[in-house]
Amino acid sequence: MGTTMEKTHTPCPWAITIADRFGGRTDRYIETRGSNSVTAKEPIASVADGPSAEANANLIAAAPDLLAACKSLVELMDSEDEVVVGCHCTNTDTGFGPMRCCWCIAKDAIAKAEGK
Repeated sequence: MGTTMEKTHTPCPWAITIADRFGGRTDRYIETRGSNSVTAKEPIASVADGPSAEANANLIAAAPDLLAACKSLVELMDSEDEVVVGCHCTNTDTGFGPMRCCWCIAKDAIAKAEGK
């Protein structure tokens, strides 16, 4: 039969753009953010004004970060290595900057989802 294609989401980072509308409405748009001002934004989702709009937009914008954090934590828990809870970030430069541990990545993703 046909080949199976892996489904992937739009690359991150995702961020919220707020747009004031007529009648006092405020809509929120979740868009990709490029590495510079020349990089085009790609729309991901929109959240209509309402009592939970800000919280919903924050959660949607944090989705890729939350997914990455969950994958890292599952990989860590599935490993044969002894798991020690807490921060294990390293200041060692890997050529891409210091390495951040899955604990801190998860904490940052949760904070982003909560709008902090």
